[in-house]
Amino acid sequence: MTSDREPAPLDLGPIDPSRDAARWAATAARLGGVAASRRRRTLLARQVRARARPALAVAATVTLAIWGGVLASRPAPTVAAPPPDPLFAVAAWAAEGAAPDTRELVGLLERLDDR
Repeated sequence: MTSDREPAPLDLGPIDPSRDAARWAATAARLGGVAASRRRRTLLARQVRARARPALAVAATVTLAIWGGVLASRPAPTVAAPPPDPLFAVAAWAAEGAAPDTRELVGLLERLDDR
């Protein structure tokens, strides 16, 4: 006898796996196969993700080391000093009291013409 407060017991017989053992075994095998294939795919993806970061870090370190070596082995660029202003050259000759040689005087006149 059940009281008004208690619900009637449920019949769980239709979902009892022991009623149809062959169907239950086939369902379990199918689900096991699906889970195994997903695990294989997930395992591969996890391995790729796990190795990607360290591989990128090693590649970046090697690249920076090579760039550093190349930059360190190059000579520093030299900047050529511009030729002195012809007027300063004349003033320097006058201050020294020395006469310029012919090549210097011709070069000075050419620079004056280029202005």
